[in-house]
Amino acid sequence: MVPMQLAMCVIMKHGSGLISYDIYQGTTSTRWGSSGSELWSSANSTTISGDQLTRTYNYVAKVLTGQATPNQSGSYTDTLTVNVAF
Repeated sequence: MVPMQLAMCVIMKHGSGLISYDIYQGTTSTRWGSSGSELWSSANSTTISGDQLTRTYNYVAKVLTGQATPNQSGSYTDTLTVNVAF
């Protein structure tokens, strides 16, 4: 099994506007993170190709509640990095 680790910077940005969010494994309430039960094993992939060389991991990003609405309208973006350990 290959652990999948997500190194998260959980802030989307547009100019000076920021929106905090978390990433969850598929449609579950399990946060995708960098340790313990937050890691994804290759055995837990959403789909596996017929030759078992390609695995898909579905995720959902959810904006955290309780934060102020940003002043700037527009597209908020972030970059996610996934570390794969063998």
